[in-house]
Amino acid sequence: MTDSLLGADAVEWLGTHYTTLLSAAQSDGSLSVIDSVAPPNSGPPRHIHHDADETFVTLTGDAEFWIEGDILSAARCRSLCATRQILHISHRQQYAIAPSGDSDTGWF
Repeated sequence: MTDSLLGADAVEWLGTHYTTLLSAAQSDGSLSVIDSVAPPNSGPPRHIHHDADETFVTLTGDAEFWIEGDILSAARCRSLCATRQILHISHRQQYAIAPSGDSDTGWF
């Protein structure tokens, strides 16, 4: 593992850095919280979660999201939610991801 923007325990996947703040195991499977830093043009491709809703809270700057064809921005301290079965992508800046259910770092 190489040095990450979020520390030694973080992982880098497709240009975005992730670290788990609260795992699904720690919350008895109800949710997880993941901190991520996504530079422009990084991160996962458009995707769907079949088993979890995903809430994004922007921590720094402005984040940009593509949800079901709409491009949405979220300034610092704002949040957006992509419910399960909704096609979405997120990129740019730092945000916390809070998937519901027992999903967490298994994606990457």
